Formats: sequence, C-alpha cells, structure tokens
Amino acid sequence: MAKARRAKQSAARVLVPVVAGLVLLGGGGVAAWQLWPDGSTTSAQPQTLTTASTAQSTSPSAASATPSQTPTTKPSKTVDPNTVKAEQALKACQAKVSAGDKVITEAKTGVGHWASHVESQRLADEGEIGIDEMKARFKETRVLGPGDQKRYRDAVNAYQDEDGSCSEIDQAPKAIAASLEKCASRNADQEPVMSAGAKGMKDWASHLAAMQRNKDGHVSDPQGEWIRAYRAAPKNINGFEKALDNYDPPNC
Repeated sequence: MAKARRAKQSAARVLVPVVAGLVLLGGGGVAAWQLWPDGSTTSAQPQTLTTASTAQSTSPSAASATPSQTPTTKPSKTVDPNTVKAEQALKACQAKVSAGDKVITEAKTGVGHWASHVESQRLADEGEIGIDEMKARFKETRVLGPGDQKRYRDAVNAYQDEDGSCSEIDQAPKAIAASLEKCASRNADQEPVMSAGAKGMKDWASHLAAMQRNKDGHVSDPQGEWIRAYRAAPKNINGFEKALDNYDPPNC
C-alpha cells in the first residue's frame, strides 16, 4: 500500500512561456537590475528512660546477641561492547540526518524566494501585474536573498562536519539496528533532494551576485543577463520541486 503523502511546503513551480516582447524590453520596462534598495522542635525518636533495674537487667551476653552485619557490594553490570558501539553509531547517524533536514529546509526557503523573484517577471510579461507591483516583488525577494544564502551555507557546512556514516553495525541489538536502518534510509533519501536544492540555490546566488556587479557598474548588458537567468531558472526550480514531491523518508 502506498504511504500517505505528507503535506509539505515547497517552492512554487515556475513555468516561463515564450512571450513576445518582455516587459523589461519595452519602453517603460524595469528589470531586476534597477531595483536595489537604498517554633521549637521535638525529636521524632521516642525518648527511653533508663532506670537502675533496667540497667541491671541488661547483660553483656544479651547485648552481644545481635551479630554484626557486613555491607555487601552488588556486582557491577557487564557492558556489551556491541551495544555501546551500536548506540554511538545511531547517535552519530541521527545527528547527520538532522543536519541534512536543516539543509533541505534552508534550500526550500531560498529556492522559494528565487522562484517568487522569477515569477514576478512572468506575471508582468503576461499583464497580470503592473510595473510597480513587479518592482515591489523584486525588491521584497531580493533583500531576502543574502540571508537565504548565509543560512544555507551554514547548514551545508554543519552537515559536512557531521561524520556519522549510518552504516550497519555487526551484532547490534535488534531495536538499535532497526532504528539505525531507518536513519540510514532517511539519510540516503535526503541526498537527491539536497542535490536538487543546491542547484536552485546556486542560481539564486548567481543572480544576487550579478545584481551586485550591476550596482557597481560592472555589467555591460544587465537586461540581457537577467533575461538569460530568467529563462533558465525554471529547470532547477522545478527540479527541486520534483525532488521534494518524491521525498517521503521514514522517521528517524
């Protein structure tokens, strides 16, 4: 029986039609390049009064009738080295998987903003929004870009710093072995999603860098460069969306 698909937030699909005469190429067109924003106590024990008769009735033999008790030491438990090794492997694998989840989350955010940036141009080309609205959307997503890239790079670096291999451990207890198997499966399922996300994030980073170069006056044809980026963007945006659609890993 197929597993129920988990609902998830994902980047919007982007389709770029061939539109005759882009808005940015018209007489009043504005491209992404032009949008850079400027009491007392009593004892709890009963008190015993000792009288002479009481003292005399106590003999040495009676006093010594109770044998002394020697404290006993409980034997220490034997630790199975295979269990210890398996527990350590599971912990390391869980840390690796958690770091991978973070990479995917940051990619979803960043590629989502990139998709919205591209979509703004398409909507303007098709006359669904005006130039002012396109400019506002460009600015809104553009200012989010640097933060997207920083969080994504930090997540990727943290993932690469984790050395858990999620490999099977010989003679591991059944419960730990089962958990490790699930984590290993999730780790493997993460790889194509992270790879697709990396492509989309690279496109976003490239466009952000191009806008910075244009701001500094180092781009000779900013509109042409934007058109090429705009037309190429859907391939990797939609590739990441497809990878997310196919991503249904076991819990770890």
